[in-house]
Amino acid sequence: MTTWPDPERQLIARYLAGLGLRHADSCTSYRHVLNSFLDVAECHAELGKDVMVAWLQTLSDHWMATTLLNRTRIIDRFLDHLLNIGAIERNPVTALCGACNIKRCRPVWRALASHDLEQALA
Repeated sequence: MTTWPDPERQLIARYLAGLGLRHADSCTSYRHVLNSFLDVAECHAELGKDVMVAWLQTLSDHWMATTLLNRTRIIDRFLDHLLNIGAIERNPVTALCGACNIKRCRPVWRALASHDLEQALA
C-alpha cells in the first residue's frame, strides 16, 4: 500500500470544493468525516485495512453503527477520488472487496467494524 499522500490536507479542501454540495452543513459534515479518517491514516505507515479498522474503532464510541456505516460512503468516494487523480496506488476498500470476492463495499466495511474481522471476511 501507500502512505497518506496529503500531509497538508489540501486534497480534502479541493475534493469538497469540487463536490458542489448545496448546504454548508453538508460540507462541514463531509469535512469532519474526512478529517477524522485522515487523523487515523496519518498515524499509520500504510493506507490499508489497519487504518480502516482503527478509524471505525475510534468512531464507534461516538456514532451508532448505522450512522458509522453510512459515513463510510464518504470515505469510499474520497478514496476513489484519490485513486482517480493518482494520489494513491489503490483503494484499500476496493482491494479488500476484490480479495474477498465481494462486489459492494458496504459488506466489507461491516466486516471491518465487527469484533471478529477474520470470521466476518471469510
